Amino acid sequence: MQTKQTHLFSIYVALLYVSMFLNFFSYPILWYLLIALSPLIFLACNQRLKFKKNIYLLIFYICLSTFFIIASALIQNREINLSVLNIISILSSLLNGYLLSQQKIKLKIIATPIILFILFSFFIIIKGTDPNFVFTQSSRNTFSWLAIFGSSLFYICQLKKGINCKISIWPACCGFIISVWSLGRSGIISSGIILVGIIMYKLKNHKVKAILFFFLMVLFFLLSYHLFKPQIEFIVKVTMRFTYEDINNNPRIEIAGNYMKNIASMKGILLGAKLSTINYMEQWSFNLHNSFLNFHSFMGIGSIILIMLIIIGIIRKAFRSILLGFIGIALLLRISTDTGAFVGPMDFLLFYFLFSEMLFYKTSNVPRC
Repeated sequence: MQTKQTHLFSIYVALLYVSMFLNFFSYPILWYLLIALSPLIFLACNQRLKFKKNIYLLIFYICLSTFFIIASALIQNREINLSVLNIISILSSLLNGYLLSQQKIKLKIIATPIILFILFSFFIIIKGTDPNFVFTQSSRNTFSWLAIFGSSLFYICQLKKGINCKISIWPACCGFIISVWSLGRSGIISSGIILVGIIMYKLKNHKVKAILFFFLMVLFFLLSYHLFKPQIEFIVKVTMRFTYEDINNNPRIEIAGNYMKNIASMKGILLGAKLSTINYMEQWSFNLHNSFLNFHSFMGIGSIILIMLIIIGIIRKAFRSILLGFIGIALLLRISTDTGAFVGPMDFLLFYFLFSEMLFYKTSNVPRC
């Protein structure tokens, strides 16, 4: 029975990753179907899970989210259909985040769509296609989004094994390469954080390996200088993305500042702001380019409570595995420059940090890692 539950949830999670990919091609039907199925998946997989503390937490998070989204929608006079979608999306992700913290996972099933995305990305890279013209509903930043969420999912599932905590490095390496190619600042930094976390994780308690790795990295960069000489313009282009002038002129800073001005009241802080009433946002197609601000816009102070609890959860899990801390930081950084989180298929990775992990924490043969 447990094996069937494991396979069922693993296939479901793999399909969630596929649905995120399809969403960027304007095909959200799979995501909507998976949202509708989430209560059934929860009931099917939760039959033998008896970690009641997390059940009570789940109920609290569901009530908190529903109350603030409804309150914000009613008082701000928001569109009913969009508010309903926000509610069921958040509730579905909370259920999935809970199950991810409790349910066993078949890593091979999870890895399949991630590997396919990596192969797709490398095909685009080799073909020389401009990453801005691949996805119909988004820019080049989508590649780093998919790479970071994919590698984070892979490592969270791999850490659930516990035994010897053997970790693969290829998802982090491939994710970093894809993020550098797509040129997004937060994507490069976030994927770099995961890669550094993997390296630190693998080299802990191995001083000789650490020294050898250091010399290999020096050799790699020396060789790369000559290998990448013909592509020096690309390297300069990546570097310029991190210059003071480029960062200082980033419209995201101005957008965030304008949003903060529009919620500078008790009502705004408690209930968020209706973006369609902010004239300044029209030039940006009412896109805040920040998942935290977007979350607050339709959930108000309830979003701040959940985000703070997620941060606390990341810190708590980091004490058990430093790699989970790196993954949590990378996810938070990546979603701070785009609005795909808290309204998408992979939000359960963030809500995963809200729950204690019975399998990871309670199994006696699981070492600190």
